[in-house]
Amino acid sequence: MTHPTPWLRGLAAGGALATLAIAAGCAGGTYDAAGGSLYNRDTQRQMQNQDLADRVRAALRSDPRVGAEGLQVQALGEGKVQISGTPANGLLGRELAMRLARSVPGVTAVFNNMTMN
Repeated sequence: MTHPTPWLRGLAAGGALATLAIAAGCAGGTYDAAGGSLYNRDTQRQMQNQDLADRVRAALRSDPRVGAEGLQVQALGEGKVQISGTPANGLLGRELAMRLARSVPGVTAVFNNMTMN
């Protein structure tokens, strides 16, 4: 029985390493030390922020005294939301918007970026 030449063994080993590298790359995504996909965590965080902003908007629309039509809500992460725009009912609308936003479960801080007419 003949033994393969050293360069042939090197070629076979290199091919095996290349196959492993390709297979590892096909697993997809960037992973953190805990084994979860960072992409999935970012997506989940974005969805949570969107959900929080939607719930704050719903709270603002629930009270017609706020005049929420002119307001925008942005979730900033970690339960923080920012309210921008101009409430239709001036100072009363602004104060009610802040109070309602703070009452939404999951909101930890409300930043007032509203303007008055």
